[in-house]
Amino acid sequence: MDDLHGSGDGLSESSTTEEMARLLLAGWTMLADTCSECRDVPLMRNNDGALKCCRCKKESRDASHRVASASSEASRSVPTGIGERHKYSIVSEYGLDSCALSGIHGVDGDRVLSTVPVVKPAAPVVATEGRRLQQLCLLRVELSKALDRYTGLLHHSNENVSCDVRSDSEVLEALDRTLRLLSTVESKL
Repeated sequence: MDDLHGSGDGLSESSTTEEMARLLLAGWTMLADTCSECRDVPLMRNNDGALKCCRCKKESRDASHRVASASSEASRSVPTGIGERHKYSIVSEYGLDSCALSGIHGVDGDRVLSTVPVVKPAAPVVATEGRRLQQLCLLRVELSKALDRYTGLLHHSNENVSCDVRSDSEVLEALDRTLRLLSTVESKL
């Protein structure tokens, strides 16, 4: 029980993980920076800029958070057309429709992205088109079944030498209608 995670303080690592999970669920952000004392535990930051290490329970204020807030306010007031550089920005610091969201750090931690206007797709049109395509595909399947059925009737009629011209002509007319409908459906797909 003493060696849960490969080290002597397995219970400590478990409690550290539980504390990190609790803070993440409470809205804290995990940073790429690590604690200066523990060296391997990421720091957590809340919306007010308070930093906390989940292992040694050390708390401090983030001086760069105040600077980042001031720079983000300035960047919101001056539209430049190019995303500003943001390092370790919290998504909740910006409005969901904010241009600043497009400049939030990437894998390298400091990446500039150009701002692109966001256009919402017209959901009802997409849903209608999808429904229409589905209906056309189902109609094609049903027409293919009818085509097989009429072909089978003609084949059965040819095997039985009883030549009923009226029923054969009805089957041929139904077969012709089915083929025309099928070609119309195929052209719509």
